[in-house]
Amino acid sequence: MCGIFGIISDREINHGHLRQLALHARQRGRDSSGLIYYDSDAYSIKRADYDIKQLLNRQDNLRTPVVMGHSRLITNGLSDNQPVVRMVFV
Repeated sequence: MCGIFGIISDREINHGHLRQLALHARQRGRDSSGLIYYDSDAYSIKRADYDIKQLLNRQDNLRTPVVMGHSRLITNGLSDNQPVVRMVFV
C-alpha cells in the first residue's frame, strides 16, 4: 500500500514541511516513489524506482505552491510504479 502525501498552498511550499510529510509516507515503503508538482504553466511528474528521500534530493529546487507524492513497497511486480498516471486530453 502506498503512502500518499501533498501540499496545496497559496505560496511556495516549505521544503521542510514537504520532507517531513514524505518521511512519514516513506514508512509505507521504500521501493519506488513519485512526485507531481506545478512547474511554471504545467504539471511535472517524476517517477522513480527508488526511495522518496533520493527523489526529493534530486528535486530540491522546487518552487511551487502544489506538490503531491507517494512512496510504496513493491507488492506484485517490479514494472508498476503506482499510482498510475494517465493523460486525458479534453
